[in-house]
Amino acid sequence: MRIECTFLIAITTTLLTSCNFDVLPTGQYATGDKYILYKYQSKILWGGELLGNNIELFKKSPAWKMAIAVYEQDTLEIEKQHKLNSEAIYFQEQKYGMTLLCWAVINDRYFSAKTLLKLGSDPNRPMYNDGTPVNYACEKETTANYLRLLLLYNVDLYRKSRGIGNYYVTLMEIAARTSLENVMVLENAGLYINYDTNHVETPLSVALRNWHIEIAEYLIKKGADYRKPVYFNETDTLYAIDEIKDGGYKTNSEKDSAAQRVLKFLREHGADSSIK
Repeated sequence: MRIECTFLIAITTTLLTSCNFDVLPTGQYATGDKYILYKYQSKILWGGELLGNNIELFKKSPAWKMAIAVYEQDTLEIEKQHKLNSEAIYFQEQKYGMTLLCWAVINDRYFSAKTLLKLGSDPNRPMYNDGTPVNYACEKETTANYLRLLLLYNVDLYRKSRGIGNYYVTLMEIAARTSLENVMVLENAGLYINYDTNHVETPLSVALRNWHIEIAEYLIKKGADYRKPVYFNETDTLYAIDEIKDGGYKTNSEKDSAAQRVLKFLREHGADSSIK
């Protein structure tokens, strides 16, 4: 069985190499005391670029040994490497400007992230695109555990990050694109729902324009300003109620039910006085 596995590994490595895929070595004492058989990771996307999920972004850097431990979620090794080089947790790789904490959050290494935070990693340090570990925690659709974890470590709730164009986005706007749980966690942490970023987008408009009526309903219940336009240009101005009526929620019975509740609330509070 061992011979067959070794043969398959050798064949796979050969095939990947012949296809111009750069792969991590198989069987390297990278951390000094632990034999690691790496998973194969492709570097190829649009011309051979290293992707953000590839731990080799930290290769040949002072943080490389700790990076391997973060990848493997070897928390004892992370602590050991921190004692040997306490600056590794602050190192930012050159391509995207990620710290190891940011990499851990993006790539679902929860226990590594927890250990890095305990050692002093900064949850507010931005990448070159202005994204922070907290931003990426807010983007997770299936869990709010990373967000809850980061909020234990002096997160700047009101930091605005660069969005597309010449405007900035809040954490609540990011969360409103992804999950109700993330929105609830931020609101419970004290983030003001109507925090103004001086552009048309709000958490409510983001939720509505991404068909998250359940998030919109929650935001309205918590005091979101539904009288502010969710979209406008030279010819049109749309409000929350317009977005709901035209949002196509009837394709999902649960969403349609929530949409009807929100419509009823808005009409009762004078947000649609033109409709009889």
